[in-house]
Amino acid sequence: MYDFGELLRKHRLRKHWTQKHLGNLIGVSEGTISKYESNQVPPPFEKMRSLAVELNISTDELYGLESNDKIATYGLTKEQTDILRDLADLFRNSTSNIKRPNDNQLNILGKIVIEFSR
Repeated sequence: MYDFGELLRKHRLRKHWTQKHLGNLIGVSEGTISKYESNQVPPPFEKMRSLAVELNISTDELYGLESNDKIATYGLTKEQTDILRDLADLFRNSTSNIKRPNDNQLNILGKIVIEFSR
């Protein structure tokens, strides 16, 4: 059965955040987060959206509609999003016995270094 409060708590603790920290991120008090987690008060839609962004999950997952492990790209540039997609493809297609990086892996690493140097 869907338990919003437990789901919210699980994702907050996964990030090692206190209720106060999460509340500060979305503009509510620690007590409000406590009420959300104990299912006393449901968050309004705009706070659900903020929770999803900060916790890096979809609003669908917060509403109990899906539980896929996704990475939110909100606030990232197109280049950064492309790097994440390239990395995901690389991890999906890599073999564990590679001794040294191939040209594709080195290219992606170069892009990461450039992004962190900006």
